[in-house]
Amino acid sequence: MIGFLVLGLALWASVSSISGGVIAPGQVRVESNRKQLKSRDVGVVRGIYVRDGDKVKATQVLLKFDDTVARAQVSILESQYFSMLAQKARSDAESLGRQSFVFPAELRDKAKTDPAVATLMRNEEFLFRSRLEALKGQADIMQQRMIQLRERQSGIQIQIDSIEDQARLSREELQGYQTLYEKGYAPKTLLLRLQRALAQSDGQRGALVSEKTRTQEQIGETKLQMDALYQARASEAAENKRKADAVLADLSPRLGAARESLAATVIRAPVDGVVLNLTQHTLGGVAGAGEVLLDIVPQNAPLVVLAMVRPSDIDEVRVGMKAQVDLAAYSATKVPKAEASVINVSADALTNATTGESYFIAELKIDPAEFRRMPKGVRLYPGMPANVMIITGKRTVMSYLLGPIGDIIDHAMRES
Repeated sequence: MIGFLVLGLALWASVSSISGGVIAPGQVRVESNRKQLKSRDVGVVRGIYVRDGDKVKATQVLLKFDDTVARAQVSILESQYFSMLAQKARSDAESLGRQSFVFPAELRDKAKTDPAVATLMRNEEFLFRSRLEALKGQADIMQQRMIQLRERQSGIQIQIDSIEDQARLSREELQGYQTLYEKGYAPKTLLLRLQRALAQSDGQRGALVSEKTRTQEQIGETKLQMDALYQARASEAAENKRKADAVLADLSPRLGAARESLAATVIRAPVDGVVLNLTQHTLGGVAGAGEVLLDIVPQNAPLVVLAMVRPSDIDEVRVGMKAQVDLAAYSATKVPKAEASVINVSADALTNATTGESYFIAELKIDPAEFRRMPKGVRLYPGMPANVMIITGKRTVMSYLLGPIGDIIDHAMRES
């Protein structure tokens, strides 16, 4: 009878199969990484507005650091920056010879909330108008001088024309008396008097022509002076614009960095989520540069189970394998095992900092349909413990019984 029983058990063990698998402890984690918030600079805590477990909205203020130094630095740099920006706008208009100019939108927007910037803009506008009026005043004087010189030139030309007319008549008269003189009807003294008058007319005409030439030269010189006046104004304005550009090129990145430092004194939530691992609990406490302040677990982010597989079992685990997840936080009699699948396996082993044991990470995703068959109220939470069995295939009962014996024999033969 016993022999038949043993034979029956052996037959059953050789034909019956059960699911084989890798057993590993696990933990529920957020599929997307936690948002870890760190301090940018060394800072003194001035406000703490959340606690661990609080639900927060994106951009919500979580912590505040003292901003006295950062705000002062921004104020100093902004004062210099907006001053240069206003000077550049004025110099640009002056270099192009414009009669008016418009400040950049950045400056106009700032002036709406900053009286100092509004005053700065008014001062630059006043300076622009004053310089423009002074330039026009100098140019008007030169323009008036050219008008006077042209009028004088016209008067000289009239005198020249008059002398030429008189000379023409005198020549005709001289020709008539010359004929009479040759016939003995006119005295020689009369001819000499007419010739002397013509010579004087030629001298007067020559003097007037010379004066007209000098007047034309004065007009040209005045025109050159006026052109030089505008050119000097444009060159000066262009040089001022170049200097303003150089200062702005230096100030702009420094102001940007200062604004970032000021913004970093207010810690805001990057996404909707839950606060975890808050490290700051005391007002007046000091946080070091780069120190972790808290974590934000994104709200409604997909959850996965991370199984810690022993190095001796990792060769049996593959992406795509099915698995069963036992949620350790719930009673096994009330909550059934959840079906899952392996979606990723770590390429290298990790080490537990506490125990020193090595392990590989197998990432599993639970089928969403599994939650519909769970009892009401069952939910996954980050950090929840779990027990995982990754199904590696089916094996007969006999193979399970004889497998260790075969391994021992194989090991012994290898040693021999």
